[in-house]
Amino acid sequence: MQNGVNIGYLAITENANDVKAAINERKVFILRTAFVVGIVILIFSFVLNRYFLKPIKNLVTYTNQIKDKSNQKSNIETIKNRNDEIGTLSKSLGEMTDELHKRITTAENYSTDLLHEIRNPLASLKSASDIISETAKTGKIGDGKVFVTEVLNAVRIRTGEDGEDAL
Repeated sequence: MQNGVNIGYLAITENANDVKAAINERKVFILRTAFVVGIVILIFSFVLNRYFLKPIKNLVTYTNQIKDKSNQKSNIETIKNRNDEIGTLSKSLGEMTDELHKRITTAENYSTDLLHEIRNPLASLKSASDIISETAKTGKIGDGKVFVTEVLNAVRIRTGEDGEDAL
């Protein structure tokens, strides 16, 4: 019916019970299909979690341990054995971490050596200054004062050498 006018007729030649049986058959088919789709989704979720999300979570935990300078052992070695993109990523991350540890160790060694090189001359100057201060104390006016002046020429009396040769 359209605008109150009949535009056609429907002739049903089947029994009403046959129509009801066909409808019930479709309902059962839809329910079975929905059940199978639900099972497939659950299986896919399990596989996704087990083989993709959990290894990525382990990599995140590994990076957080590095960031926090934790000595806790991680299971990144098991992920490195995978033959997919996650395994490649974990190998690369492990190699990068090892390289960074080497660089940090090198920088620490360099800074320790540099600190040692700086402290040695300063310690020598301090001890020389202390010795001069102690030996210059005579109990007279101007006691303990050290005068430093520019040396224009040095002469070695024993050999007669002067300038840089005398040094």
